[in-house]
Amino acid sequence: MLNKRFFKKLGLHALLLIITYILQHYVFPHLPLWGVKPLILPVAAIGIGFFGGSIWGGVFGIFAGILCDIAFVTTPLFTLVMPLIGLASGLLSEYALLRSLLSYLITSLLGLLVISFLQLFPFLFFRDVGLLILLRVTALQCAYSLLFVFPLYLPVRRLSRRRR
Repeated sequence: MLNKRFFKKLGLHALLLIITYILQHYVFPHLPLWGVKPLILPVAAIGIGFFGGSIWGGVFGIFAGILCDIAFVTTPLFTLVMPLIGLASGLLSEYALLRSLLSYLITSLLGLLVISFLQLFPFLFFRDVGLLILLRVTALQCAYSLLFVFPLYLPVRRLSRRRR
């Protein structure tokens, strides 16, 4: 039977999802840095997976991916990829990395690079945009997005505390 603690945790995850969606969709599109917009929802999904485990990361990634696709009015790229990235970040923390800020930063970088590659793939092969331009945009977007690891670290870690 599902208990009160589970529903409280679920509600707090939903609140984090809503807050990051508002930041992703309504706040930071008006504050581009270096000409790019950050990916906040993927950083949150990676954090939930990293500190909360692969199941929480995958489930949070599904909903974060849907909201990311809505925010960017795009193909279902994020809906398909973010559950896998949330799941993979959980597996990395369970089997390979320590649960620390540095490891969360590294995992976020890896996840953002995967997402960025998938975003730039059509531009590179179907629209004939130069590789150097795409790599520059990818590097800037990843750098801007990684800034959100720091404010998300404590909330995500506290929210995702696991009982042993």
